[in-house]
Amino acid sequence: MENLKAEIKTRIEMINRGEVPEGYKKTKVGGIIPEDWELKRLKEVAPLQRGGFDLPKYEIKHGEYPVCYSNGILNYHCSYKALGPGVFTGRSGTIGNVFFMLKIIIGPHNTSLWVTDFRDNHPKYIYYMYGFIKLERFNAGTSVPTLNRNDVHMHKIAIPNKKKNKKKSPKSFLSGTEL
Repeated sequence: MENLKAEIKTRIEMINRGEVPEGYKKTKVGGIIPEDWELKRLKEVAPLQRGGFDLPKYEIKHGEYPVCYSNGILNYHCSYKALGPGVFTGRSGTIGNVFFMLKIIIGPHNTSLWVTDFRDNHPKYIYYMYGFIKLERFNAGTSVPTLNRNDVHMHKIAIPNKKKNKKKSPKSFLSGTEL
């Protein structure tokens, strides 16, 4: 274990100096990533869609299904619009917080954005990924914080190449307890 920690520390120090450790490569945008990883736009990894389910408070009929707003679950309704698992975030009003729902049925409100296609990535991996990239930096609003999914979709991230190395697919980064 100590050898592994020392090896990781050495790699990090090399990368911080701009050196490329063995088994890594420099990307076109200047980052250093493992050789079997690739840069992809977020729209190619897990695209976001506007919630689109407008449910005014006066139309809510109390039930067991959560209504997912820009700042989390604020209500429960008697019917649902989409099946979980789900990853959603704020589109208008509150942006930057990312929420994950595993087995329950979700109803994304029109103030939220939600992942509609996980593209063979584990939903929990996508949740961590969107949380890591700090969505609030894509704020396009002036008086009301607003997240434009088209801006987010153009952002590039490093992700394991699933075709080259099945062992290092995003699913493999999650332990059995997180699945």
